[in-house]
Amino acid sequence: GRKIGVKGESTREIDALCAREEREDKLESSKLKENYVLDEKISKNEKYDEVEGKSVDIKYENQKMLESLVNFIGGSILAVSTSNEMFNSTIWEKKPKSMKRKIVLKIAPGIEINACYSLILSKRKAPSLKKEAVKMGKNGKPQKNALGHYIMSKVKSITSHLDPYNENHEVDYYQQAKAYKYGADLIPISSLDVEGLKMKSPPMLTILGYAGNLDVPLSYCIGAPYLITECKFSNRAQIAISALSQALHKEDNVAICRFVKYKDSDPVVGVLCPLLPIETYQASSDIVSTYNQLFFIQMPFVGELSKIRSIHSEKYNENAKESKVVDDLISSLLQSEKQLYPENSLNPCIQIIHETLKHRIISPHHPLIDTCLKHFRSCQCTESSNLSITDSLITPRSMLPRVVEYLNAYYRVCPLKQTKKK
Repeated sequence: GRKIGVKGESTREIDALCAREEREDKLESSKLKENYVLDEKISKNEKYDEVEGKSVDIKYENQKMLESLVNFIGGSILAVSTSNEMFNSTIWEKKPKSMKRKIVLKIAPGIEINACYSLILSKRKAPSLKKEAVKMGKNGKPQKNALGHYIMSKVKSITSHLDPYNENHEVDYYQQAKAYKYGADLIPISSLDVEGLKMKSPPMLTILGYAGNLDVPLSYCIGAPYLITECKFSNRAQIAISALSQALHKEDNVAICRFVKYKDSDPVVGVLCPLLPIETYQASSDIVSTYNQLFFIQMPFVGELSKIRSIHSEKYNENAKESKVVDDLISSLLQSEKQLYPENSLNPCIQIIHETLKHRIISPHHPLIDTCLKHFRSCQCTESSNLSITDSLITPRSMLPRVVEYLNAYYRVCPLKQTKKK
């Protein structure tokens, strides 16, 4: 009997617990229902407003206002998501970070340190154009597909070599050989011979000597500059590079170097120049340490320099009046920062595609802006002309009225004469 009593007590407790949980669930569901009804009312109030007893759709009214603005100022309406998708489709890939490569820096005989070099600047190349041929029909007109586009085919270039003794016989590939011209003779050299002529050398930057800055003009530099830094966790290399950079900067000198990038690459001759001091903060304290760095840039050989001779006319001495006219003309052409738009400069790599894309997004139904010179002739520029057509490479229209006066004065004082062609 004792065990049965225990079971009865536990059953009553379980029933009471279940009833309490059921009441809590009902209370929570009723609260959720009230919140849902409240949210629905709020959303309806946001979407519709009562104006003189009539419900007004705010989104529809905003769209009508945008359409009226577009009709007034021109352009078109485009969803933000659509425009962002179009812009993101043509964003240039991020330029990869220049990778550091190890190299041996030979400062003097017996003084070598482990250093690294990395590219500072690189030339951006314009995308190349692909040549394709248009297929012609039997009627002599270009063929088009179902979409109205011309049917194109790739262009392949095939080079064939003919036997000099038998012009109708083509020389096979395995019978061909490369040769270098030496005087009137041709010396055949195979790929194995070329590899044998190469001198294997470890990547090294060797200082051959020093010269003054005036003796090595940087205007003759060619190629991209390389930053020369110390290897990681190398205090010895950091001190040596910083000391060399400070010494070159103090003496106004540059170091003539021989640079081998890879073990099988051709050596080049260039100069090591000091960089400005760079301030760094140590992690353990607030002490500022300054150290200099070096950069290498290639220089041409003497035989690579072109000797350009300019034919000077008879000696001419200008007077004070002519000097004043030229100075006034230059002063009238000075532009302020507000008149310069470097972000709109015509860069064939970036600018044209972005300008075309923006025009297609904003005004997809309008023709592209023609940037020919006929639209920018100063004589045809009037106040009623289209001011949206701008070119950053021409004289701003706001400067033309004041430039004409000084330009005519220059023509009167310094008339142009036609010379005879020799």
